[in-house]
Amino acid sequence: MLISRRLVEGRTYLVKKLDQQETELEKLRKEIEA
Repeated sequence: MLISRRLVEGRTYLVKKLDQQETELEKLRKEIEA
């Protein structure tokens, strides 16, 4: 039970990190195009 909860939390954390990086990439792309 505890282990699976940790896995879910870890996955959620990774997804958030990836989402943040995608947002940063979008910002950079717009700055380059501007």
